[in-house]
Amino acid sequence: MKTLVCCMLCFSLIGCQEDAAQAERISALEREVATVQKEVAMLRTKVVEIQKAQRTTTNAKWSPAPALRRSQISSNEISAVASLVVMLAAQATFHKTDYYNEGKLQYARAIQDLYRCRGRLLRLITEEVARAGSAQSPAKGYFFVQFDRSATTGQYMNEIEFGYAAVPAKYGVSGVNTFIMDTGGSIYQKDTGGASPRVYPDPQNGWIHVD
Repeated sequence: MKTLVCCMLCFSLIGCQEDAAQAERISALEREVATVQKEVAMLRTKVVEIQKAQRTTTNAKWSPAPALRRSQISSNEISAVASLVVMLAAQATFHKTDYYNEGKLQYARAIQDLYRCRGRLLRLITEEVARAGSAQSPAKGYFFVQFDRSATTGQYMNEIEFGYAAVPAKYGVSGVNTFIMDTGGSIYQKDTGGASPRVYPDPQNGWIHVD
């Protein structure tokens, strides 16, 4: 009988210990949950503050865009670089024929001439890019500019060399980077705030080579 009572007491004691341990584990989990909830609340507060700041800002400088916009900007920038490469090939073809009827071979003096020159339809570039080259309407978010002078040499271009720029039509929305390309086909990029260089710039002045 005494043995049975002792066994019952032991089981009761063990049960109490297990209950106490389980209660401590539950209490620890509750503390962890409370900590996480506080952190989440703090993050929500920060998100609200950031959203308010983005809604109230009047600065025209580009600010980080939503993921969808960033994806569209990236797509537009890739398209702009591809258009520059097409214009490089177009100029190489143009230079083989005296389309200006001046008795000499030269590069196109205007982007539109790569599409139609002196009434002759060449279609070395698309009509969309030609329009973007005359600032009529952007091609996939970008306008294209052909330079008349080089900031590096100070000389006039077009007869023996050329230079182009691809500039976002709406900075921070359709594109961020401005791209330039020279006669050799080297392409560089730089965030100019949407401003187009007036002459072909010196690539050493903060421009990054596009591989």
